[in-house]
Amino acid sequence: MSGPPSGLVATLLDRLDDPAWLVEAGTGSLVEANSAAWRLCPQATHGTNICDLLEPRLDAERWAQLCDQLHDEHHTIAAHLRGGDQVVGVRLTLSLHALDGRTVVLVAGTIARSEVVTEPDRVETDWTVVADTLDEGVALLDPTGRITSVNAAFCRFVGRSEHQLLDRTVHDPPWDLVLEDGGTPDPRTSAPVGALRTARTCDGPLLTPRHVKGERPWFRMAAHPLPGDEPGATLGAVVVLSDETPGRRAAAEVDRLLGADALTGLASRARIVQVVGSLMQDIVGAASAVRVGVLHVDIDDFRAINESFGPHVGDAILLQVADRLRDLGERRVEVGRIGVDEFLVVHQADGASLAFDARLRRLAEEVQRRLSEPFRVDGLTVRLTASVGVARSPGDAATADDLLVAANRALDASRSAATHPVEFHRADHGTGAGRGLAVDQELRAAIAQRDLDVHYQPLFDLRTGGIAAAEALLRWHHPLRGPVPPSVFIPAAESSGSIVAIGDLVLTTVAADLRSWIDRSILAPEVRVAVNVSATEFEHPQYVERLSRVLAEAGIPPQRVELEITESLLVQDLRSAARRLAELDELGFLIALDDFGTGYSSLSYLHSLPLHALKIDRQFVSDLRDGRSGTITRTIVSMAHHLGILAVAEGVETEAQRDVLAQAGCDIVQGFLYAPPLPMAAFERLAHDQARSRDRAGQLRVAADAR
Repeated sequence: MSGPPSGLVATLLDRLDDPAWLVEAGTGSLVEANSAAWRLCPQATHGTNICDLLEPRLDAERWAQLCDQLHDEHHTIAAHLRGGDQVVGVRLTLSLHALDGRTVVLVAGTIARSEVVTEPDRVETDWTVVADTLDEGVALLDPTGRITSVNAAFCRFVGRSEHQLLDRTVHDPPWDLVLEDGGTPDPRTSAPVGALRTARTCDGPLLTPRHVKGERPWFRMAAHPLPGDEPGATLGAVVVLSDETPGRRAAAEVDRLLGADALTGLASRARIVQVVGSLMQDIVGAASAVRVGVLHVDIDDFRAINESFGPHVGDAILLQVADRLRDLGERRVEVGRIGVDEFLVVHQADGASLAFDARLRRLAEEVQRRLSEPFRVDGLTVRLTASVGVARSPGDAATADDLLVAANRALDASRSAATHPVEFHRADHGTGAGRGLAVDQELRAAIAQRDLDVHYQPLFDLRTGGIAAAEALLRWHHPLRGPVPPSVFIPAAESSGSIVAIGDLVLTTVAADLRSWIDRSILAPEVRVAVNVSATEFEHPQYVERLSRVLAEAGIPPQRVELEITESLLVQDLRSAARRLAELDELGFLIALDDFGTGYSSLSYLHSLPLHALKIDRQFVSDLRDGRSGTITRTIVSMAHHLGILAVAEGVETEAQRDVLAQAGCDIVQGFLYAPPLPMAAFERLAHDQARSRDRAGQLRVAADAR
């Protein structure tokens, strides 16, 4: 029996109660399925053709015809599935989706009847008895289009009694079904009329009863001609109403899960960017002055909260931030989370540009006001400020990508100002003006004078309890302003290019410290030090050469250094990144993918990159009690092990989190439960104590063996 596959998509499908399959559109091969589907068809495996599960089997031509009908809408068919040695009646709803650059079909099934069909071809009974056992609505037409018979489901779907339907004609339909846009379908082009005129099977659009309260049911009307004795003649037609509601509901649920931020429930980065693109399309060819505004919101110095109080406090505050921003949705606003402490607020409206700008300013000031109100978590009272950059289209940009870039540049200007005012995009943004030049100049001076410190946060092996690695983290203590959070000086360094000098400083410091620890046997031979690599560093033509030279001069084997890269680095140019990572892997460096599961997560590149470890983002670890976060975390651990790489959990704060991770088989953990980032001397003492304990345990084992 085949079990459910590892993977985030399978995890999302498993939240559906009914069986569901993901199938390659071109070949019909099974890609993913949920638990209900594996139970229903235990003989299926990955790669099984969905057509082989149907009774009777569909041929390739019929499967291709089905897929051709899915480009603009869903499609439902009644079928029989062979579940082991039994045949079960089901209703299958098919819809097209994009997954990792390929087109797949979501097949959502609903069990039509509890009884099992054993010999369907030998069952002969009266038409009305058979029709009333069907979940589909069925009506019989004579050659003139007059309704001669209906089953109970058809009456229920259209909200009419049998008496109201019989002897009425489909040329003047006795039902009040409307299209998705609320319009009334033209009887002259309906599926029943088409089947009677052309003697061919005809499918119609999605329909729903006009006067329905609550969730609307959706139906697909198809008509099949009853061939007469003469060629081209018909005895009438069979009209079938298929309930598309479960399939639409299942597709909507999958879509919702994929588009929601795991921690806050706001729109994910991918979904909110998609919203911006969709709204921008409304501007093109619009009769009125349609305008789109984007607010890029950043919580100032938020990382200091995580470092001071722990990520569990930070996550609790982010949940409150989301609640305060979610209320803005009453104003035709979409809100999404695009980073740890960054949000996008998107607004569309008609009208003059000055009035729209005034509306955006009021909205931005309302965001700042809401986020300035005190946050209370576990007896703590925390006050925040927020920087806001605003861009609008038309005016600042003609495309969605350019609009987001413009909003980000305006945000940079807001960050650099002492009072963090609301900043609208200006032409001089991005040219150097108002982009934190003072911070950058002071940072360059600190680099030259080596006033930046490297701290080390230990990572612990869950099986042995010993130190498995240490992550090198940069800290800046300004002589006048005190600690400057990395969330402030790292973006400034990246925008100015000084991030390369910072990378050199970190690398040379790590090499010297690691050489000292190796010489004094403070770190076990398998312990490595992880260094974060920015996109700017990674793309530098001499990066690999410079990295190798620094380690060679210190006499450090490449295997003792782990390079942490982010998924955003990969999406810029995956092919080029893969070549460089392969070069580093060949030299012996270890490579870890940081913050996995957020932002640009894609399963497509995992099998092709030489990865040593996946680091599970702290937002999943912080709330393992949540069903979705816990499921995703366990799935990532399982997926990492199936790929032969280590699973590392960041932000472990509590013993309960550690226990759940241990049960899931996580290899390595990192977080405040064990130790915060430590100055070099403090980390050295911790590592030295571990080394002494390790030696003492070894001596005891030797003595025991001697006895």
